[in-house]
Amino acid sequence: MPQAYASSDTLPTSNPVNGPTAPKAEPIVISPSSNTTPPKKSHKKVLVAVGILLLLAIISAGVYRFNKRDNTAISTTGTKVASSITSANNNFGLDVFNQLVKQSPQDNIFISPASIAMALSMVYNGAGGPTRTAMQKVLNYQGLNLNTINGSNLSLISSLKNPDPKVTLAIANSVWLKQGVSVNKTFLNTTQHYYQAKATTLNFSSPSAPTTINNWVSNATDGKITSIVKNIPSSEIMYLINAVYFKGAWHTVFDSSQTQNSPFTTGRGTSIQTPLMSQTGTYKYYSDNSVQAIQLPYGKNQRISMNVYLPTDMTTFLQNLSYSQLANIDNQYTQQQGTILLPKFTLTYSQSLKNTLESLGMGIAFNPFDAANFNGIARNTYITDVEHKTYIAVDEQGTVAAAVTSVDVDMSVAIEPSGFYMDVNKPFVLTIQDSSTKEVLFVGIIQDPSQ
Repeated sequence: MPQAYASSDTLPTSNPVNGPTAPKAEPIVISPSSNTTPPKKSHKKVLVAVGILLLLAIISAGVYRFNKRDNTAISTTGTKVASSITSANNNFGLDVFNQLVKQSPQDNIFISPASIAMALSMVYNGAGGPTRTAMQKVLNYQGLNLNTINGSNLSLISSLKNPDPKVTLAIANSVWLKQGVSVNKTFLNTTQHYYQAKATTLNFSSPSAPTTINNWVSNATDGKITSIVKNIPSSEIMYLINAVYFKGAWHTVFDSSQTQNSPFTTGRGTSIQTPLMSQTGTYKYYSDNSVQAIQLPYGKNQRISMNVYLPTDMTTFLQNLSYSQLANIDNQYTQQQGTILLPKFTLTYSQSLKNTLESLGMGIAFNPFDAANFNGIARNTYITDVEHKTYIAVDEQGTVAAAVTSVDVDMSVAIEPSGFYMDVNKPFVLTIQDSSTKEVLFVGIIQDPSQ
C-alpha cells in the first residue's frame, strides 16, 4: 500500500484536483439597535461610518476596474497569473505541435500545451547548469525567475478550476517516488506547494505499482485516460505526472436532428462519410483569403471556447503557425450571422515527446552520460521519456477532453444558410482556450475524424 511522502509541517493541506482549501471567513454580526433614541453624536458617527463605507466601495470598484484592464488574470486565491507565463506556455505548446505535425503530416494530432508545460515546469525546478539553460530556451522561460514561474502555475491551477457552472476543468499533479531513493526535500516541497502535487512513495518493483499510478490517472481524467505507465524499469526513480480534465457544454447546443452524414476529405485526400453537426446563429467569426475561423463558446459565461480554423491550404497555414498568428486571428473576430457545420467525433492520441523535445533543443536532459543535470532532484538523474496522452469527444451537447503528461526520471438535416457559410468538411485546426488567462488548454489538427 503506497505511503504519502512526509512533507515539512509548513506545507498546506491540499487536494491535487481541487487545490488548497481556503479558510472560512468569520461572519460579521451586526447587532440590532435599541429602541431608545440615540443622541445626536451617534447620528454623526453613523454618517461618518456610512461615508467611510461609500469611500471603500468606490476604491474597491476602482481596484476591480484596474484589475480588469491589467494584462494578467486574477485567480480565486487573489494572486496573478503572469501573462509572460501563459505566453511562454502557448508558444512552447505550438512549437511542440508544429514539430509533431512535421513528424506525422497526415495524422490526427491533439495535445495539451498546458499539461506538457506544467509537467516540465515541475522538473525544471530540479535542473541546473547547461540542462537548465536548454530547458529554459525550449520552454520560452528566458528572463523569468522560478518565483514567477512557480507562483503563476499555482495561480493557473486556482484560476482555471471550474470556471463556469456548465464547465468542469480540473488540473492535477502527482509525484511518484521509488521506495528507498533519497530525493531533494526542497524539490518535493516546491512541487507540493506550488503544483499541489501529492507525493507518494511506492515499491516500483511490485507488480501492482503501475496499476496504482494508472488508477490515479484514471481518477484524474474521469476514466477518459486509463493508463500512462506500463512496465517500470528497475533504474526508474520517479514519475512526475500532470493531468488536465475538461468537460464543457456548448453555450448554444447543436440540434441533434440536424446532424447528417456528409462527405469529409481527409488529409490523405480520400473522401469519407462523417456526421456533421449543423447550427445557424450569431458567432465570433473571421475570414480572409487564407482561412475561416470561428469561436464556439462553452457554458454560461463563455469564458472558455473552442476556436476552429479552416485554412484554404493547410500546408501553408501550418508553415506559418504560431501563437501570435492565432492570437492575431482571434483579435479580428467580429459578431456575424452564419452557419457552422462541424464534425462530431471522438479521438484518442498517444505520443512520446522525447524525440520532439530533443529536436527543439532539450536533448541534454535525456543524456545519461553525465550531461543531464537534475541535481536539484537527485544526483545522477536524467529524463528517460515524456509520455503524453489525450482524449477528445465533440458532440451536439459539448466537448469532453483530457490530457496526461508523464515525465519519467531515471537514475545512472440542411439549414438555409444566411451570412457566412463555414463547412468544416476537410482537415482543420482547433484550440480550446481560456479567455481570462489566455492559456491554450488544448490544440490539435483533425485530418480524419473517423480514426
